[in-house]
Amino acid sequence: MITERGLTQKAIAQLADVPVSTVCGWVSGVLPTDPLAAYRLAKALNVDFQWLLTSESSKGRPSEIPISEIFDLQDEPAMTGMFGITARRLKKKKV
Repeated sequence: MITERGLTQKAIAQLADVPVSTVCGWVSGVLPTDPLAAYRLAKALNVDFQWLLTSESSKGRPSEIPISEIFDLQDEPAMTGMFGITARRLKKKKV
C-alpha cells in the first residue's frame, strides 16, 4: 500500500505521529503496540482500521468500528476506596 500510494516511510510516520523506526518495524512485520497510532494512520489513509491491523476488512469505516469488534474486554478492578475505577484489558479477538 505504501508504494501504491507513492508514500515514504517518513510520510507514513508523520501521518501516524510515530518515529520512522516504528514504521520500519511495521513494514518488517512487527505488530503495532500503539493502537491509536494505527488508528490515526488508518484515518489519514482512509482505509479500514481492522484491515490495517489484520488484513481483513470490517463492515464499516474506521470511525464506525466499535472497539468491542476488535478486542475482547476483560473486567479487572484497578482501585477501590472513596471512588472506584475499573479498567478492562484489551485482548485481541481470535478470529
